[in-house]
Amino acid sequence: MQKERLAWIDIARGFGICLIVLGHVNQYCGPRIVYNYIYSFHVPLFFLISGLVFSVASPPKEFFFKKIRTLLIPFFVFAYLSMLVFYITTDGLGIDLPFRYQLYHPIWKAALNVIYGSTIQGHLFANTPLWFLPCIFALQAIYYPIEKYLIKKYNWGVYGHISLGVLVFLIVSMIPLPDMPFSMSQALHMLPFFALGRVIGCTPSLLKTGAKRQEIPLALLLIAAGFCLSLKEAHSPSVSTNMYLYYAFDMFKAAISCTGWILLLRHWKNRNEAFIYLGKNTTGILCLHKLPILFLQAWPLTVTIFKPPFWEAASTAEAVLTTLITLIAAALCILLCVAAGELIKRFCPIILGLKKAKKA
Repeated sequence: MQKERLAWIDIARGFGICLIVLGHVNQYCGPRIVYNYIYSFHVPLFFLISGLVFSVASPPKEFFFKKIRTLLIPFFVFAYLSMLVFYITTDGLGIDLPFRYQLYHPIWKAALNVIYGSTIQGHLFANTPLWFLPCIFALQAIYYPIEKYLIKKYNWGVYGHISLGVLVFLIVSMIPLPDMPFSMSQALHMLPFFALGRVIGCTPSLLKTGAKRQEIPLALLLIAAGFCLSLKEAHSPSVSTNMYLYYAFDMFKAAISCTGWILLLRHWKNRNEAFIYLGKNTTGILCLHKLPILFLQAWPLTVTIFKPPFWEAASTAEAVLTTLITLIAAALCILLCVAAGELIKRFCPIILGLKKAKKA
């Protein structure tokens, strides 16, 4: 069962990172209807999967050293590399990147702001998706002692995870959270999904691939319901900036879609090597994909295709065409990230949080 479980989880990760890239491309190219649906659940899905594979088996020192290596080292390396590329491109080469990315001078101040680890104040302007890394670090740092020294110690099991998720959900629903270092406010908003992932991870029957075939119609129904609910809102939630119209309703929509996709992907019995590969290399894609998108926005051959954020398609034909362009652009970005990631893994894997492979 272990191999099957890991296969579908990696497929889910691969699917999730494709949604992340597609959502960021679609923001400037595709129709709003696609953007709204992707943004209604794609980030909560990643937190759910992170909770699913989370473990407190390691002692505290080993746990935190590993998280620093796999999360914080990639965050700081790519934050500063992205900033360097940004300033060389705009100030040195004079390439006109989108206006909102040209507001943060001098460079020393921008470099200090990276340490804060949040994108709400615009501190990660050169590579905004990096906010996820300090955020998941903060969330896991919060969750580790709670699970290890309370839930496990007193054998609370799934009821402990459910209770924690519900308690935090109620608190953040009623109390506005200020911006905090390392995206801790975003981490608390997403903790219920992380807890849901822990519930699945602690329940062997929920991990088994293709447990019940009758779940497939339910999965499709939930996916369709999540899509329909996303059509009802003119505003899409933004987890990275804590922007919600109604937090409780936004999380309800996300839970429906996430549950549907997890149920469906769990029944993917055939090993899809492409998605499995992407699922095992999400860090590199997450850290690298924003740069190709920025250059596609500025490149003379594509600048007319990439429009201002949140534009509306004039017709069905335009919506279909821009959706196709979005898929092609997202696939191109992923391929570029995969190629760059392979080079990094070969020559300097530590910046992706990987250990150097031992020579045979």
